[in-house]
Amino acid sequence: MTEGAWVLLVACGLDLTFGEPPNVAHPVAWMGRAIAWVHHSGRRRAPAGAFLLGSVGVVGGVAVVAGIAWGLLVLLAQAPAALRVCTEAVLFKSTVSLRRLLGAAEEVRHALEQADLAEARSQLGHHLVSRPTQDLSPDEVASATVESLAENFTDAVVAPILWFVLLGIPGALAYRFVNTADAVLGYRDAEREWLGKPAARLDDVFNWVPARLATLFLLASGWLLGASILDGLRVWHRDSGTTASPNAGQTMATMAGLLRVQLTKRGQYALGDQLSPLTARTIVRAQRLVGAAMALAVGWGIGALALLGR
Repeated sequence: MTEGAWVLLVACGLDLTFGEPPNVAHPVAWMGRAIAWVHHSGRRRAPAGAFLLGSVGVVGGVAVVAGIAWGLLVLLAQAPAALRVCTEAVLFKSTVSLRRLLGAAEEVRHALEQADLAEARSQLGHHLVSRPTQDLSPDEVASATVESLAENFTDAVVAPILWFVLLGIPGALAYRFVNTADAVLGYRDAEREWLGKPAARLDDVFNWVPARLATLFLLASGWLLGASILDGLRVWHRDSGTTASPNAGQTMATMAGLLRVQLTKRGQYALGDQLSPLTARTIVRAQRLVGAAMALAVGWGIGALALLGR
């Protein structure tokens, strides 16, 4: 295998074995603190000033993160290959979240199986979604969990791998900065409407190809696990463009079709058809689909790096 392939494999192994490091040692937490400063500085600005600050913040942040990563790679260029692989794997691991994504869904599933709706809502709101969860029904909790699994498969797995394949560690970390900035600032409230627009639009660009690649991985995993590929394709074609995001609907609609369920967010979208009930079991099926798709994505990344000789 190539050195880049080893980096990808070791990073995913670290993630699956150890999960997330504490925030004090997590590069994404450091990014979050920098972005929080931008939020604090821009929340009382006029729209034009907020937009300018948001633009400078996200573009400048990408430049700083990618520059630091590039500089570190230059310093490591003459180091032993094992040291380079281990260092890059630790950095790349900070951009992917395989274990955390599946584990968060498992917490919600367990609470639903125990008929503890309050705990299921709490776990959902704490780990997976930003929408209010206090009045969601069991069906809506299951739906939101499946939606989050599908959408975050792009953000937490496929996009970092793709950007690593294309641009190495600087590309993966730059993507993670943009995605984190969108997660912190990309809301249409009074404080962040204009401040977060640059991050939100840049995140749309960075995720456009990964979201569609993730859809292919989900369809392939559905085929391997015996799901209805035709339903997945049909619902993807019909419903993927009905979400506000140009990317989130790609994997969510595909997942709805593969599971033969309807995934809904009040007042915003309804993806798929109500052919099967939404239960804790639905979350298990979604976890299996995403887990298989994760394996396919990692395998694709290793193959792509080998073809590129990286």
